[in-house]
Amino acid sequence: MNSTQAAIVQAVRQYYKFLTTLYLEESKVVEPPPGGWPSITPQVLKGLGKCDQIITMLRHLPYICSTTANHHESAQTSAECYFADWNLISQKLSEGFLSIDVVKSLTEPNIINSPYVIGLTCGARSNTTFLLDINLGRMIFYQHRGWVGTGVSHFFEILKNEFMKLNSKTKVLNGYRKDSPNALAAIEKVRGIYREHGWPKIEQFDKRKCLAAIEAATWDIDWKKLLGGAV
Repeated sequence: MNSTQAAIVQAVRQYYKFLTTLYLEESKVVEPPPGGWPSITPQVLKGLGKCDQIITMLRHLPYICSTTANHHESAQTSAECYFADWNLISQKLSEGFLSIDVVKSLTEPNIINSPYVIGLTCGARSNTTFLLDINLGRMIFYQHRGWVGTGVSHFFEILKNEFMKLNSKTKVLNGYRKDSPNALAAIEKVRGIYREHGWPKIEQFDKRKCLAAIEAATWDIDWKKLLGGAV
């Protein structure tokens, strides 16, 4: 990998490590073997029309694993957002369980047609879309009725800061508030439990006890949805 690819891989790795301090199980994050994920090859992903730089980067990224290609069984990693497991996607493409057209529809909007841009998220229209432009070394996302871009490291710092503040925009607190009159109260309840266990002082925060306290609490809505299905 070149320095740009290595920096992107490291930024993603650090972000996933941060999520494991908050709520994500360490076992959910899987690292590539030496040489990269063997399932991710130019031949398998040929139909995407992406450059070799992107294929190489995807081969070396860590992923949040899922047992199926259904992204809804993965842990959410930002507000209404599932990150793509390109290792699993490539396996399903090789086995004929996915088509290139379906993968395109799940990972990037129709307006994107660049060999240098790849989706790092995967999901239907309601899923937040994060795109990486490897040529510019920038993340692209939709905000306030328009597409904007920022540096990769800065982008992941933005996501981390939302979690640090226990901002309701992030899925760890978001839940399905539009579907339940009790969800806003549940959001505040989750915030309180996190703070009782030391958050946002990571060195003092006890994730296991915090999640156990959430498990033991009385809920009027599905609290596991508040944690994005991460537990």
